[in-house]
Amino acid sequence: MAPAPAARLGHVVGVGGGIVFPIAVLSATLLYSTARTAGLERPLADPPLVVSVTGRLWWWEVRMPELGGQRDLVPGRVNIS
Repeated sequence: MAPAPAARLGHVVGVGGGIVFPIAVLSATLLYSTARTAGLERPLADPPLVVSVTGRLWWWEVRMPELGGQRDLVPGRVNIS
């Protein structure tokens, strides 16, 4: 005896929604992320900023190169001495 049409439809939806759809979404995500990360391998135009950070008991000690008169890395902020 053949399965009822409703049971067959439920099986098709279960296979399509539980197997085919996730495989399609994960494959598309893999292709997109692979294409996007290919650009990360290019060398930087400027040398990277090297910052040394040491964790102390109640504070952080941060050492960085001169910032052109600035004392922090917040853009647009004017330091008043």
